[in-house]
Amino acid sequence: YHSRGVVISASNFIHEVHGEDAVTCVLQLPEQHSKSDRYFIMTTGRDGQYAVHQMSGLRCEFEIVHQGNLSFGPYIEGAVIDPTSKNLLLWGFRSKNFVVWNETQNQELMSVECGGAHRNWAFRPRLDGRGGGNFVWTKASICYVYSQRVASHKVLQTGGHGREIKTLAISPFIKKYDTCERRYIATGAEDTAIRIFDCRSDQVNYSQENLHCLQILTKHTTGLQQLRWSSDESLLFSAAGCEEFFAWRFRAVPCLQIGVICEAICPTVSDDGDLRIMDFTIKSLDTHQSSNPNTAKSRHLLSMVYQYTSSPKGSHFRLLSKGTYSTHCLTQALYLDLNSCLHLCSASSDGHIITWHMERPPVTEAHQDTPAAPILIYWRNRARVHQSSIKSMAAIQLSENDYLLVSGGDDGAVGLTRITWKESDLTFSSMIIPKAHASAVNAMETLQALPSCGNKSLNFIRFVSSGNDQRLRFWRVSIAMEHSGAQGFTIQKERDVHSSVADLSCLSTALDDENYNHLFVAGVGLEMWNIEKLDKSTPSQL
Repeated sequence: YHSRGVVISASNFIHEVHGEDAVTCVLQLPEQHSKSDRYFIMTTGRDGQYAVHQMSGLRCEFEIVHQGNLSFGPYIEGAVIDPTSKNLLLWGFRSKNFVVWNETQNQELMSVECGGAHRNWAFRPRLDGRGGGNFVWTKASICYVYSQRVASHKVLQTGGHGREIKTLAISPFIKKYDTCERRYIATGAEDTAIRIFDCRSDQVNYSQENLHCLQILTKHTTGLQQLRWSSDESLLFSAAGCEEFFAWRFRAVPCLQIGVICEAICPTVSDDGDLRIMDFTIKSLDTHQSSNPNTAKSRHLLSMVYQYTSSPKGSHFRLLSKGTYSTHCLTQALYLDLNSCLHLCSASSDGHIITWHMERPPVTEAHQDTPAAPILIYWRNRARVHQSSIKSMAAIQLSENDYLLVSGGDDGAVGLTRITWKESDLTFSSMIIPKAHASAVNAMETLQALPSCGNKSLNFIRFVSSGNDQRLRFWRVSIAMEHSGAQGFTIQKERDVHSSVADLSCLSTALDDENYNHLFVAGVGLEMWNIEKLDKSTPSQL
């Protein structure tokens, strides 16, 4: 285009923003805390998705920072930010109904039977924070007008997952904009959904009013098994049945608070892809920091063993090592750093804890087309702790050469295993607490561990166990480091309380700025327990 001697040309052109479907709306999101050279653009399309793009630089470089699926569709026709409530409103057609949806509150505001999308129509939202609007359409040569002042219904109490929660993970503090940091809770359930909740660090007493569901991720097709955050705060890994293993990238996005995209999918191992991923663990290898967030690269080592590389050129998984353990299923996985060496520790359905000999695999760059073949690894040591399958396991490092593993099994027992690096080999020493629970111990979580005076070694640790009997049992283990093996352990049950969560599957703790420990209990529902401030001299009580 030429006007008054000035040539105006397109600086960038993006193909197939919504696949082969039409783009129905382009909206600039208001950004109050961003730099002047960064903008956020939202687009909606008839593929049933809306997307948020970050535009930066003089060349207007685009990057997708969020993709969302709506409960209606695929005809998404428009979007707007309500200036009163600051909520994101989207509208479109579901079968024969015109629907207005509040994405911020995950709530339907309006539903009008009009005959479907193939007709002349117009919609104007009221934008007063009450969910009303005016809808005009034609049907059989007749013009209809529908006006609504408020939302079609009022939600008395927001719901959560449709089935029991199987896994819960609390993120490190993720930077939101340039100055504020927030913490998020990710939950995965048998309903195949991942829900991301906002966990405000400035709230001492967490309650339902302080937990707000920000995003619902529905890419999985089977029940979730495990969720874990990366140490660099911006990646969430999720595992489910049918060998579904995804990597999710999180970024701060205005109006939505946080944006999520599925950055990579791990390739399946078996031909049929019908195996269930029971557990995984993450070890961050390195992170290259840069002033430009689009050039940051991170690599993570996972227990299968995979290397995950995230970079602007593409994110992918690469198989580094693989191994086989008898005919029993592996149920738990952990990394142990002993004597500056990395060891893989796993638990099995035969009641054993196993360590694997791991060579340092070559770390390849993303641009290499022919990566090295995977290395075969073999289990090196094992110790029988439980009579049957180990359902849960947690680890805490006692010293440079010592780890303590606490485990729960199908036999209702709680096990303590001390793993020591001695004379270039690992030694195991275990003790068991029989009948610790009346049923299987499905969840185990360590609380704050305290060192002894003038010594970097730990003096005592505290952990909590729970299972199908809906009992939360808090344990204290005093450790005499001068004794070898499990002889230096003294175990005391501090408290035994009832939980109203049925089918309890997972426990997780978060420590806030005021040194309060918050215990999250998940199963058929979610509970939050506040533990009094920990004292370094005496064990804390509930």
